[in-house]
Amino acid sequence: MEEKTIVCISCYYKGYDFMDEMKKLGNKVILVTSENLKEKNWPWHAIDEVFYMPEIKPSVWNLDHLIQGFSHLMQTRKVHAVIALDDYDVEKAALIRETFRIPGMGQTTHRYFRDKLAMRQKAKDSGIHVPEFTAVFNNDEVNAFADTVPAPWVLKPRSEASASGIKKLTSRDDLWEAPSIISERSATSFFWKALSPAMFIMWTALPSIKKSFLPPLQNTSLRRCRSHMKAAFSEPKLWGVIRMNFWRWKKPMPKSFPISD
Repeated sequence: MEEKTIVCISCYYKGYDFMDEMKKLGNKVILVTSENLKEKNWPWHAIDEVFYMPEIKPSVWNLDHLIQGFSHLMQTRKVHAVIALDDYDVEKAALIRETFRIPGMGQTTHRYFRDKLAMRQKAKDSGIHVPEFTAVFNNDEVNAFADTVPAPWVLKPRSEASASGIKKLTSRDDLWEAPSIISERSATSFFWKALSPAMFIMWTALPSIKKSFLPPLQNTSLRRCRSHMKAAFSEPKLWGVIRMNFWRWKKPMPKSFPISD
């Protein structure tokens, strides 16, 4: 097998087994990681070169400096693939691929995996039911959302993971008493309707929707879930492991299950 150069990007200590396997397959492995992780027990036996990036804040690098450094790296190395080892590195890897025309997921496609607003808009455009939501770019749109969608609402960061940065708002006063919500966070957050139904998670290995990990549901519910998954991921064609969150209400049941990121 031809040796290929794989660049792994990680702002957290993870990816040990992946890099070890890449090396076993005969590839050259380059690690780009945060400077404060240099003392971690990385798989040094599998890493040919390592480069460090200082953090502006946890998991955040200066992307201009990243591109400049990668440009220097590319002068003497042919890079075949750029791999993000953590959720927070998906944007970094996509930026590098886009800039240096390296095959793989670019900046537009990566948003369907990391940008919570883009995910919901994609699902809605695909005809999939989602909880009501709105961007917070425009004050009139925010007011219209508050007029038509009863509180409580959730202000959710577009690119954070888990529950990080989520703020629950219970009234219009909460909405406008925090000016930073609209002014400072308009491009990085969005509002959606707070829900409290039962939730379950569905995993699948694409492109085979049939090979899914499913909770104990009736056949009708399973068919609905698979139908939603096929609709959500028909464009673009995706490969890999995908997770979906579904909500289920007690009676009366909706005609279809809302879908989340």
